Amino acid sequence: MVATLKKSITPGTVLRGILCATLLTLAWGAQARAVIGVSTDRNPVGMNESFQITFRADGSVDGDPDFAPLRKDFQILSTSQNSSFTIINNKIQRSKTWSVTVLPRHSGTLTIPPISFGADHSPAASVQVSKTATTQGQQGDDADIHIEAQVSTTHPYVQSQVIYTLRLYRAVPTANASLDEPQVANGGAVIERLDEDKNYETQVNGKLYSVVERKYAVYPQTSGPITISPVKFQGQVAPDTFALLNPFGPRPRTVARESAPVTLNVKPVPAGFTGSHWFPAKHVTLTEEWSKDPPTFKVGEPITRTLVLTADGQTSSQLPELPQWVPGGFRSYPDQPQLKDNKNRNGIVGSREEKTALIPNRPGDYELPAMTIPWWNVNSGKMEQATLPQRHIIVAAAAGQPADQGTAAAAPTPPGKLATPAPVPQTEVNTAAPPAGQGGHNPWLLLSLGLAAVWLLTLIAWWLSRRRHSAAGAEAEADSQRQVRRDLRAACLSHSPARVRELLLKWGRLTWPEDPPANLGEIGVRSHPALAEEIRRLNHALYSQIPGDWRGEAFWQAFEHAQKQRQQAEQVEQGRLEPLHRL
Repeated sequence: MVATLKKSITPGTVLRGILCATLLTLAWGAQARAVIGVSTDRNPVGMNESFQITFRADGSVDGDPDFAPLRKDFQILSTSQNSSFTIINNKIQRSKTWSVTVLPRHSGTLTIPPISFGADHSPAASVQVSKTATTQGQQGDDADIHIEAQVSTTHPYVQSQVIYTLRLYRAVPTANASLDEPQVANGGAVIERLDEDKNYETQVNGKLYSVVERKYAVYPQTSGPITISPVKFQGQVAPDTFALLNPFGPRPRTVARESAPVTLNVKPVPAGFTGSHWFPAKHVTLTEEWSKDPPTFKVGEPITRTLVLTADGQTSSQLPELPQWVPGGFRSYPDQPQLKDNKNRNGIVGSREEKTALIPNRPGDYELPAMTIPWWNVNSGKMEQATLPQRHIIVAAAAGQPADQGTAAAAPTPPGKLATPAPVPQTEVNTAAPPAGQGGHNPWLLLSLGLAAVWLLTLIAWWLSRRRHSAAGAEAEADSQRQVRRDLRAACLSHSPARVRELLLKWGRLTWPEDPPANLGEIGVRSHPALAEEIRRLNHALYSQIPGDWRGEAFWQAFEHAQKQRQQAEQVEQGRLEPLHRL
């Protein structure tokens, strides 16, 4: 029996066994190789409508998928994956699916390229994308969701105000919605958001819409054509009202809409404007107020004049400085100009307020010159002038000072004539001794010397007190800036954009007290480019319809970097030597 077995196991038998094992291994490997399929939930689809691409692998794939090739023709909104296995006739079948939600970037027949899963690849597929939506939500007046953009004028003057109105119409409920801000390429315009959003309902062609209306003031900075880019909306729409709240209901679709671009043909400064400062507006006023009404003037007594320049349709930063008007014979103490922007849904009304305290030096008659501010009326297309008439004032002498002496002292010598000395009256020389009790001393002289000494001591005490107050004020200001920076850091790390905006404006007022910035945009213009970019992102987070997940770490890093750069620049500036001819 043993001999029989040894005889049956021949080299040919062994070779056939090895060959069969190899064939079985190859067959098992071929059977285990993953089979990947591609499908879409809808085909055709419309522009600005999302759809799902599903990749299903039966068997084990060689690696994780790389969806980067999809980005050429699609915007990837989200991805998810799911694994499952089934047992059929005692055999285990494993499968895995990847669902990718995308938005088409353009219309036409778009190719879904092969996606690599390690060494495995999915086959290519195609989807037809039409210019209009195939279901609800096509762009147009009858769409369930659409955006309308309007401007107050398409032919504005350079640096004049254009009201840009954006209306978002929604006839279906949306979730996770966002609305971008309008932009003009290459800084061609300054854009300021006006007031809060206005929400209301309206009917269009018998369909009820919920409307969000948002307004902006746009100031073109260059002449010629400029384009306000389309504003994009993105949100999720469910088949019915309650599906957004039902996790087991139909999956919501992500839809995107955008407004039409708006082109402005900006006119340059007209030849008919002869002023030195270009100043376009709808209405301009120049007014004055006095601390006493009516104003009365007396030598040595202060009185304050307040001048206010107001422009409808212009920001305060664009308003010109007021001309000099203080006459000779007065000491003047001007305050820092106060710039204010009053925003409402009709636009921006900017104002510039200048206060000046006057102290007359001597009595007499004076003329405050007329004041004229040329400006361009954008409604009539003509140059106009905001004016204050000339004012005649009379300064009375101080108590105890003869009015005629002061007036005579204030009277100027007519030009072209030399002043002739007044004749000296002849008086008899009194050689008699002074009356008893005077002791040869003038009591008025002693009194004047005493008052002068008291005044000098008072002046010295005031100067010392002012030095102490200035040092204390500088130290208090430094402490205040350190506290604001600590608070700003805490707000950044707690990811609170509204609090960061509040503290950044406070920091700006402390940093530039002579010209405080009115908004975040002005701070960005004065800051390091990295901080300016973070301020732009902060504005986007603040003014989006539904704020995104803003993170403050990058903002704080940019702020700290900008501070270091600013301190180094100040140290370099302070360390520069004066030119040799000044030493």
